[in-house]
Amino acid sequence: MRSATREISKHPWRSQKLLKVLFKEVIVSEYHIINSIQLREEINLRRAHTPQLQEKLRSFWDGEGVDPEVVNHHFPQTTKQVVEAVLMLPTPSIRLKEISVFVCARQLKLEPVGLGFFRDAFCSVNHDKTSCVKIPWLKKGRKGLFVEYENIVDRDERECLDRRILSSIRVNQTFTLPEFHENLRARVFGRAYPVTDISTFLRNALKSAFLKQLFPHHLNVFLKKGDKEVPTSSIKLKEISFEEVDLRPPLGWFYPLFLSLFVDGSRVLFETFETDESIASIEEVKRQVGFYPLVVRVPSEAHCNGFNSNLLECPRDFLKEEKPRLLERLEAKISSSKEGEDIDIERLMVQIAEQALALL
Repeated sequence: MRSATREISKHPWRSQKLLKVLFKEVIVSEYHIINSIQLREEINLRRAHTPQLQEKLRSFWDGEGVDPEVVNHHFPQTTKQVVEAVLMLPTPSIRLKEISVFVCARQLKLEPVGLGFFRDAFCSVNHDKTSCVKIPWLKKGRKGLFVEYENIVDRDERECLDRRILSSIRVNQTFTLPEFHENLRARVFGRAYPVTDISTFLRNALKSAFLKQLFPHHLNVFLKKGDKEVPTSSIKLKEISFEEVDLRPPLGWFYPLFLSLFVDGSRVLFETFETDESIASIEEVKRQVGFYPLVVRVPSEAHCNGFNSNLLECPRDFLKEEKPRLLERLEAKISSSKEGEDIDIERLMVQIAEQALALL
C-alpha cells in the first residue's frame, strides 16, 4: 500500500486509475473467497458453529419480517456433507460462464446448482437478460472464433419486451423463455446441473413481511399486470389481497435476505460484487449474523487465440451429440487437484473458459 501511495504522489495524473485498482483489490480480498484452502476452512468454521448461526439467521429473518419457516421451506437445512456451488442468473442457460462454474465446482468437490428468477422482468440494458433473447452463439470458422446472434423471439414481440415477465416470453409460440433454455441445459449438462426458480420464495418472503407490517413503506414493489410488471407504492398494497396478485420485491430489500442463505456453510455463491448496493447488503448480513456470506468471485472475461470472451456467449458445439461430449472432454483436460493443494479459484475458472474456447 505504501508503494502505491508513493506512485500516486509521484504521478498525480494516475491517481484516479490507481485508486480504482486499489479499491477493486480491497473488494476482491474482503468480500470474496480467493482460494480453495480458504474456502474449505470457512465452510468448516461455519459448520462448527451451526447451532449459533441458525439462531442468528432466524433472528435476522424475523427482524426483516420474513418467517423463518418460509426460508426453511424453500431452502431447507441439510445435514449432507456436499456443499452447493450456486450461480444465480435470471434465466440460466449454457453460457460459457455457467460451463466454467459447473466444471470448477466439480473440481472443488462442490455440487453445482443453478438459481433462476423467472418472475423477474426483462430489461434491454441487462446483458444477462438480453443474451437469453438474442443468443450470442459462439462458433469457430476458418478465421477463428466468432459470435453469431440468433433472435429467438418473434420480431413483433421483441419490440415490446421491456418489463415483460421472463416466464411470459414465448419462443416460437412453443416454449416459454425459461423452458427453451432449460432444454439447452439438458442437452449439455443432463441432470447434473439442476435449476431452482426462486420466484415463489421471494414472493412468499415479501408476503410475510407485509403481513407482519415490517416491509419499509418507502420502497416500491413490482406488481404483475398481464404479462408485464409495474412499480407500485407499497402503501397501496394494504388494500390488496396477496392471494390475488403477483408481486416482486425490490432488489435492495431482498438481496440481504438472499445473501443470508450463503452463511452457514451449506452453500457457496459464485458471483462478483463491485457495486455500492451489493457491498452494503454484504455488510448488513455480516453485522446481523457475524459472518460474511461465502462468495467466490466469478471472472468477467477469458481469451483464446485473439478472441476475447465476456463469458456470456453460448458455445454451440457443446450441444453436439458426439462421443465423448465436449463437456466431458473439457473436464478431462482440467486435471484434478491433489489433496491439500491450494487453488486460485477465479484463475481456475479462467483456465476452464480458455480450454472450452480452445476445444471449439
